[in-house]
Amino acid sequence: MNPQLAPVRERGTNAVLSAAKFLLGLSSSIGGKPLLRCSGFWIDWDEESKTGTIFTTAHLIRSNNSEFDVWLGQDEYDPNAKYAQEVFLLGRAENLDLRITHGRVEYLNPDVFQRYHFMFSSKTDANQYDDGGLVIDLDGKVVGMVNITSQGSFIPCSILLMCLDLWRKYGHITRPHLGFKFFATKFLDPLYIEKIWRKYNIDDGLIVNEVADGSNSEMLGIRRGDIISCFNGEQISTTVELENLLLDICKDFDRTNQPSAEVDIVIKVFNIRKSRWRELHLTTNIAEHGEVVARESYATSMHDILILHYSSFHFGIKDFSFGGT
Repeated sequence: MNPQLAPVRERGTNAVLSAAKFLLGLSSSIGGKPLLRCSGFWIDWDEESKTGTIFTTAHLIRSNNSEFDVWLGQDEYDPNAKYAQEVFLLGRAENLDLRITHGRVEYLNPDVFQRYHFMFSSKTDANQYDDGGLVIDLDGKVVGMVNITSQGSFIPCSILLMCLDLWRKYGHITRPHLGFKFFATKFLDPLYIEKIWRKYNIDDGLIVNEVADGSNSEMLGIRRGDIISCFNGEQISTTVELENLLLDICKDFDRTNQPSAEVDIVIKVFNIRKSRWRELHLTTNIAEHGEVVARESYATSMHDILILHYSSFHFGIKDFSFGGT
């Protein structure tokens, strides 16, 4: 046993065994040729039709002789994964043995190639079999789904439940496309947060990393380095908070009947070049596919954002730079 787990052995064991009841080992294949093995978990079950719904990261799946219980989506989950909390990552090995990895939710921003609904955990021996498996806290509550173990990423329950609600309501999941990429100020090194506060009197919000060429955001004057504090009057501190807000907006949009749906979002933006706040009305397109942001070509004053320039080497921002391309 890992000696670090000694203080929580009994509590952790009970949590793991409770969650393992609805954890599945899954495989995918085409024409009998195996493609992928991973994990998943039941979220509901219809006893009459003998069918259920499974959360997993696989696209083509079929389970084989897996025991299950039902995750009812009530007391069994915690929609708000907490940074720095201890968690267990659970998966099923190829022989369906339970795999358990202990970790902690980390203070990390997604990089420019990752989705903004990702959160991250420290990891030790997690492998691809754990993809699609459970992330639970020490009380056995589900806080997320393992996403890409090689990156240590998982999708928090707040996002999973919002997507499930949209899928059940419309049969698809949509999201407004903003036309820019961003990262959270709060996950920077405190040294840089303090510098931003000292220069601009700002210590929270999302910093724009890239703006799509020709987008409505670009036409409104949003540029790399600008800081966004509010969306529709709601203070936003992390990318996950913003993704939840954007998905919530889509609860009223059925693209089946509105194939070209648009929605206006009011954002509060700090222009670092002019050192002033603006309130902008951004028209966004509602779409099912992932958003692709092509870099804009406007240069940003290095004098104004030098305090941010080296942040790519801290706290998980792997591709962050300013200026023209």
